[in-house]
Amino acid sequence: MSEYGNGHPGPGFAPTGDYSPFDPTRPTVAQQPPAPRFSPPPGSPPVVQPQVPPQQPFPPQVATPPPQVGPPVVMPQPYAPYPMVPVYPVMPVYSIPLQPEHPRAGAVLVLGILGLFVFWPLGPVAWIMGRNALKECNAGQYRSTGPLSVGHAFGTISTILVSIGLAFLLIYFIGAIILVSSFI
Repeated sequence: MSEYGNGHPGPGFAPTGDYSPFDPTRPTVAQQPPAPRFSPPPGSPPVVQPQVPPQQPFPPQVATPPPQVGPPVVMPQPYAPYPMVPVYPVMPVYSIPLQPEHPRAGAVLVLGILGLFVFWPLGPVAWIMGRNALKECNAGQYRSTGPLSVGHAFGTISTILVSIGLAFLLIYFIGAIILVSSFI
């Protein structure tokens, strides 16, 4: 036991156990004087730091319940349930039944992406498949969805780009043939 009677070594020692930061019996560490921020110029008298007396810990406090004033408090009972509200019949919702998505929509989208970015002969295939699928959707058999429309658009763009590329290639070969035949 220490001189404080609570197992703490006293002021100036760091706590060794688990203490709450708000525990009044928690030991305190004596404050050290601050270090000088600058060194004194040569030839000046040395700086003397004032001595700070060590802090005394707070006396232990005992928690006492507050005195009860007046009659005892009665906790209210839970609220009674709300009165039943009459339930009105739900109006029927008249809607058109949702048609299924076209089964080739995913294939058209994949072929359109591959035809536009990877392998150009797949573009016209996506365009033709997408056109036929959109005709079936317009006839009312299926519903037209985003993947089908995007795949058809990618197939169309790929087909247009392929057509332009083949036209330039045809012009190049015709020009080469004309140029070569003029030298013969």
